[in-house]
Amino acid sequence: EEIIISGTRLTYFTPNNIAILLSISNKSLAKAKNIFNEKLDPQKVNLALQSANINKVDFLNKKSGEVCDYIESIQTSITFAYTALETFANLSIPKDYIYEVKVKTKGTKELYDKEAIERWITLRDKLLYVLPDVYGCKKPDKEKSWSYFIKLEKYRHDIIHQKSINSTEFYKTYFRRDIFDVCNSAEKIICFFYKQDAEKNRTNPLWPWMIN
Repeated sequence: EEIIISGTRLTYFTPNNIAILLSISNKSLAKAKNIFNEKLDPQKVNLALQSANINKVDFLNKKSGEVCDYIESIQTSITFAYTALETFANLSIPKDYIYEVKVKTKGTKELYDKEAIERWITLRDKLLYVLPDVYGCKKPDKEKSWSYFIKLEKYRHDIIHQKSINSTEFYKTYFRRDIFDVCNSAEKIICFFYKQDAEKNRTNPLWPWMIN
């Protein structure tokens, strides 16, 4: 690709948007890990206000800033990880693909083309039903990363669809032991489909720029 910037021609390899989204998520995750390890890990630093060896107001302000930086990095990682996975799912669907859903209560079938799938089918259902059919592989729900994806989905929705300005309880989930695995689940699931596709010796324009 080429672009003209202030009269100068810049030539570059076209980036894969999924890879960019994952890169943003991974960089934010690395930043969050660094903040936690250096400033918020109770095994390494004092977190108790009562035990502070400096002015308590200064200590509270300092720790509050570190917590905000950590939350910002975690939320960025969560949001971009989920977006990367959704982008991957949508780009994986062939233009002529039709997804069939049986409506038991009506005894009918609903047919979704690519555009309808992207708009109306949840990411969870795309990963469980659409992509396994597209790639001719098993479902990812038996993988360890699947349980982390379920949390990633919930945490992302908590961020995007926050119900109340005073409802910030979900911040506390960012300090659970598995939060880093949650943030990393999107890449794990993408790799799950990659590995199964690679076993069939197939080529896919999505893979070269995304793996490693």
